[in-house]
Amino acid sequence: MTDVEPKSPLTIMLEAVRHFHSLARALADSQPDQAARYMRDARKMGRKAARYVDNQDLRQRIASDAPMSKEEWERFCGPSDFDG
Repeated sequence: MTDVEPKSPLTIMLEAVRHFHSLARALADSQPDQAARYMRDARKMGRKAARYVDNQDLRQRIASDAPMSKEEWERFCGPSDFDG
C-alpha cells in the first residue's frame, strides 16, 4: 500500500466549489433553475472557504454570483480532472 497525502479541508472545499461552478456553467442554458441551485451552494461554500484563502481575487470570485470559467479556475488553482 502506498502512502497517500491527505487533502486539506480547504482544498476539498475549493474542489467542491469548482465542481458546482462547472455544473452551473453546463446547465445554464438547458436547466437554469438547477444551475442557480448549484451556484447558491457554491456561494455558500465559497463564503465559508474565503476566510482561509490568501489570494484576494480568488476570495472574491469564489463567493460571487457568476460561475468562474474553466480558465479562471486553472489560473487560480491549476488544472482539474473533472472540470469540463
